[in-house]
Amino acid sequence: MWAIRNKKTMRWLYGTDYHHWPNRQRTSSSRAMIFCSKGQASFELKARGCGKDYEVVRVELIAKGE
Repeated sequence: MWAIRNKKTMRWLYGTDYHHWPNRQRTSSSRAMIFCSKGQASFELKARGCGKDYEVVRVELIAKGE
């Protein structure tokens, strides 16, 4: 699985606010958008206008309570 992360804050991208220009990225330390492939995540990175402060990283999902 893949996700988008802010390099400076180490927070995960969970959405984009399109009501502002330039688009504002919504980040969280506990929520993230997850993608099946690196290509899909890279496409979303560009489509959302994330900029150079964001990167695509590989993540491993772990069930809570295990």
